[in-house]
Amino acid sequence: MTTRRPFVYWAQDERLLFLTIDLKDSWDVSYAITGNSFEFRATGVGAHGRCEYSFQLSLFADVELEKAGQGGGNKLLYVLKKTNVMWWPTILNDGSRYSWLRIDFDRFQDPDGSDTEDEYEMISMNARRWMQ
Repeated sequence: MTTRRPFVYWAQDERLLFLTIDLKDSWDVSYAITGNSFEFRATGVGAHGRCEYSFQLSLFADVELEKAGQGGGNKLLYVLKKTNVMWWPTILNDGSRYSWLRIDFDRFQDPDGSDTEDEYEMISMNARRWMQ
């Protein structure tokens, strides 16, 4: 079975990093978070049909798992908590760009916008509902 990269959509706020993996009917899902590294592997149906998908991201800074789950539309959602509260200029620590790694404009927030505690709670609540 050939290993491919799924489409991965990312967004952030000062505290959290959101990774949405576009993979349907997934099984044998595994992931690992170590410092600034996020590794993912699963078998499922994605852009390349039914096969094994995997990727590894060297993130801009260290993260911890906040929430993980299956979202609506057969997508996988990982909400990662940044160890240092700050906006990242980019998702990857070396500035690389990949065709399969895209900005999640549905969750996009302007870093110059006014984030309040209420907005943070609303985003967290929506993420929890999305994963149910």
